[in-house]
Amino acid sequence: MYGDALWQEVEKSQLLRVLDMSWKDHLLSLDHLRHGVRLSAYAQRDPLMEYKREAFNLFHEMLGRMRETVTMILAKAEINPVVVEAFQQAMSATQQPMAQTLNFSAAQQPQKMQFSGPAKEESRGQGAFGGGNSGADNAGGNRAQRRALKKK
Repeated sequence: MYGDALWQEVEKSQLLRVLDMSWKDHLLSLDHLRHGVRLSAYAQRDPLMEYKREAFNLFHEMLGRMRETVTMILAKAEINPVVVEAFQQAMSATQQPMAQTLNFSAAQQPQKMQFSGPAKEESRGQGAFGGGNSGADNAGGNRAQRRALKKK
């Protein structure tokens, strides 16, 4: 009637909305459970195992409530024709191929990266913190070569 794409968007948005609310409630329930599970130690039960068992049960109850809520919302959903037209316009605008949108073709080759930095003259004579080095270091070369020059 309105198109599969629109209905899928409605389903997805409602599912995400209900999931968000349910997850927040679930986290709050787990926090309450964490504070209440300490009492199970008085009943000679392992509090950690009790927490895991109760948390598992709470999670499955949350999933069941979520399914019921989403089904109820989608069963009562009414879609406004104005929204349908706006959605169809938005979808037609985004239907352009990605390569065309990015102005990219398969024939284009990636360009080589170019790096820039200080010229060798600028970097000579400066240490890591911008201070000058001794005259032997200004000669260049690797460390062994500079040491050999220093000994001469």
